[in-house]
Amino acid sequence: MRQPACFSCRMARRSWCGWFGGYGIEATGQFFATKLGLPTSLALVAGLIEFFGGILLTVGFLTRAVAALIMGLMFVAVEIASLHHPQPVAIL
Repeated sequence: MRQPACFSCRMARRSWCGWFGGYGIEATGQFFATKLGLPTSLALVAGLIEFFGGILLTVGFLTRAVAALIMGLMFVAVEIASLHHPQPVAIL
């Protein structure tokens, strides 16, 4: 469980801080607004959930609450992706 939690934290730093070849919070917010039709503030909320949620899951603190937040975040991501790409994707 620690490895996926660390991955979540790394992905948040990528989109939120611009580390590891990411674009930073401004560009991520613009992507949310232009491509996804979401408010730019949701980029900050998503980054905070991924970053601090990854840390909390790694150390094992508030695991159920944090897992529910990350699950909700991923559910929204899947729903938005299915709206923009309605053709089914084969799962191997």
